Amino acid sequence: ELVDGFNGGIAFEVIDSEYLHTIDESGRKVNGLTGQYFNGTDLKGKPVFSRIDKLIDFSWQTNSPTSAPGADTGKVNNDNFSARWTGQLTPAVSGEYLLGINSDDGCRLYVNGEKIAEDWTGHAMKKTFAKINLEAGKSYDIKIEYYEGIMEAGVEFIWAMQDSVSKMFDKAVEYTRQADVAIFVGGLNPEIEGEEMGVQLDGFRGGDRTKIELPESQQKLLKAIYETGTPVVFVITGGGGIAVNWADENLPAILMAWYPGQRGGNAVADVLFGDYNPAGRLPVTFYKSTEELGDFRDYNMSAGKGKTYRYYKGEPLYPFGHGLSYSKFEYSDIKLSRKKIEADGSLTVSCKVKNTCSYDGEEVVQLYLRDVESSLPMPVKQLRGFERVELKKGQTKEVTFNLNAAEDMRYYDAKLRKYDVEPGEYEIQIGASSSDIRLKDIVEISGKTAG
Repeated sequence: ELVDGFNGGIAFEVIDSEYLHTIDESGRKVNGLTGQYFNGTDLKGKPVFSRIDKLIDFSWQTNSPTSAPGADTGKVNNDNFSARWTGQLTPAVSGEYLLGINSDDGCRLYVNGEKIAEDWTGHAMKKTFAKINLEAGKSYDIKIEYYEGIMEAGVEFIWAMQDSVSKMFDKAVEYTRQADVAIFVGGLNPEIEGEEMGVQLDGFRGGDRTKIELPESQQKLLKAIYETGTPVVFVITGGGGIAVNWADENLPAILMAWYPGQRGGNAVADVLFGDYNPAGRLPVTFYKSTEELGDFRDYNMSAGKGKTYRYYKGEPLYPFGHGLSYSKFEYSDIKLSRKKIEADGSLTVSCKVKNTCSYDGEEVVQLYLRDVESSLPMPVKQLRGFERVELKKGQTKEVTFNLNAAEDMRYYDAKLRKYDVEPGEYEIQIGASSSDIRLKDIVEISGKTAG
């Protein structure tokens, strides 16, 4: 289970195309179901578009089924449309199944002409299913009807065995024991993480997260497969930071995939097999526990323990700007064009970066500023520039940043209602993340402040 209690302990899966078949225009039997798409929500008239869909696994969101994002063909409406899929389902294993539809808005499911599940109302993504006994190798006539009203659109043809969760847990451990390497894909998905959702589970409330820790059910499985002795790679999906402290301490490789889109599987595979050298960097801070976070109803970033890398003074699990690579990089020779400037002045900062390993890669060189002796409640540090640098093995490049005091060292004076620059010393930090600072130097701002 993604989270304890999710789907009532049922591990639903989208039905793979190998179990679906239909007849194409030439009379051949092919994998998938025949889809007919209608403008209007009542499936009436002639379909405006027909095709064979290999899978019923769609998340159109606010787009038309016949469009790519931003390139509507105009055949099917973005809203107020309906669809019907027909064909046959042939399971490979006999048993009692939960067979159904996961849809945003209305759905009906027919098996051998009998309606077994229906929710023909407008709603967010919701599972509608029924119990049914299916025999291995036997083909069942399938008809799925769906309509979309307004806003989001999505539909999936799903099934599950009644006792699938415990069986899948045991199978995962056994498969890992037999494997050379295990890839554990976990984290969160849009069914439990989002806005205005009816999710009430441990760690989640209405789509909001009340805990940042990896759900307990996943931690149990992750530890169980680790204990087999097989090396485990952890691929995390999600829309924000997740505390994976145990995994960080025990697993040799962790890849944050976020919500990567339809080519996400290819991208993840390219990284894991070494066909692509990763160079992503975190745009947020990953904290170690929920307890480290202040009250999120308090929007004062600097209050309490502080929020974001700019005010947080603790040790995060993964800092803002963090990201590893198959390459290693060495920083040297920081140079400032000026050591002292006026409040409306500017300077350039440069350094050298070298790829010290035998693998071509990219480094993201980051520049931060710290007000050394501020009399104001200034941030701990602030990102003021970054450059992505492509370096062949053994290659060295010089990276240059331009800093403008009136822009990069300013603060907002609430009393005077304007931006100003505080005179004094500012520390320039260059590194591979907000915590991994490799080079430092000082620039002094003169007493003349910006007008």
